[in-house]
Amino acid sequence: MQNSQTIIHSPAGIRLHGLGAWKWMIADLWRYRELLERMIHRELAVRYRQSLLGYVWALILPLVSVSIFAFLAHSRILNIGATSLPYVLFALSNLCLWHLFSGILVASANSLSSAEPMIRRTGFPREILVLAAISRPIMELLIRLPLLILLFAGYGILPPLAALCLPVLLLPLVALGTGLGLILAATNLAIRDISQALTVFLSFAMFLAPVVYPIPVNPYMWLVYLNPVTPFLEMLQDMLSTGMIEEPGHYIAACLFSFSVLLVAWRWFHLVIHRIIPLA
Repeated sequence: MQNSQTIIHSPAGIRLHGLGAWKWMIADLWRYRELLERMIHRELAVRYRQSLLGYVWALILPLVSVSIFAFLAHSRILNIGATSLPYVLFALSNLCLWHLFSGILVASANSLSSAEPMIRRTGFPREILVLAAISRPIMELLIRLPLLILLFAGYGILPPLAALCLPVLLLPLVALGTGLGLILAATNLAIRDISQALTVFLSFAMFLAPVVYPIPVNPYMWLVYLNPVTPFLEMLQDMLSTGMIEEPGHYIAACLFSFSVLLVAWRWFHLVIHRIIPLA
């Protein structure tokens, strides 16, 4: 029997430095843009192909979570405090954002390990697999938007016109998730416990951010800012209720941090991925 040959794609860009490295990375990604489009289509088509409920599952998780927390808040089991919107709208909008971020991390972490034969035998930018994977949580967010709009209408609340800017204002959050996802994807190839540990970590991290409760006004409020998603949740509630970001400094700092993480992680990914693949 002939042994299968493993072909490792070692990008020429690892020998470049400074601006030349970034030009090569962008050009390499652009050269494979059609492959990225096909991978995104495959990711979205395969996800729920054998599921009875299909994309309805994208609605079930936030609805169940909101129902539980709304019951706890209404029955005074949990003292949630005053929120900028009716609690159901507050919690559901925040959960949609949180599931976007956590979904990007989980999908990215598993993107390379689930396509191991492909990454071993084919020469292409491996970040394409990560970018294709994050299309799923983005699509799930789009599926949840009509539900959120219907609930706003049911409560008789019309968000300010400025809320239409939210897709642009949330781009840094996607950048942050993608940057962290690149690190997780490469690391998970060598240490397969990463994906399991990530799920547990995200379950706790959600409660370290004002997802189902408003930002507390007490000496411990700084704890919620340990979660990098907090400024985006803060911005989301401001835009949905008043149409203005009340703490622009928090949001700007979060944007700078997010894009810095993406740039550093992308370059690191290019430098190490060809060394990690043989260890998988």
